[in-house]
Amino acid sequence: MTIKNFIVNNILQVELIEEKTITDMSDMFFRCGSLETLDLSGFDTSAVTDISYMLYDCTCLKTLDLGSMNTANVSDIEGMFAGCEALEVIYCDADWSGNSKAANQYTFTTN
Repeated sequence: MTIKNFIVNNILQVELIEEKTITDMSDMFFRCGSLETLDLSGFDTSAVTDISYMLYDCTCLKTLDLGSMNTANVSDIEGMFAGCEALEVIYCDADWSGNSKAANQYTFTTN
């Protein structure tokens, strides 16, 4: 299952039903320019393989909680935080890692 492009300016809460089947979260919050805080700590991401450009150009995002986000199967994080110019805090577990094979020069770039 693929979850892409929430085309909205104001997201108050995100709740996914049957999230265990989601494999692709790329572009999920692509250009959600009004998004300031996002808590993904409760998501079951054990099957997710692609989180590329997930937060691309979320220019107002200041705080991100990845908490217990499972990235063991993620193979693509290109541009995940690209354009997140206001991002100050990322909360994550010690086990959270952008698979070194998945990360590249565009993962944390700003515009």
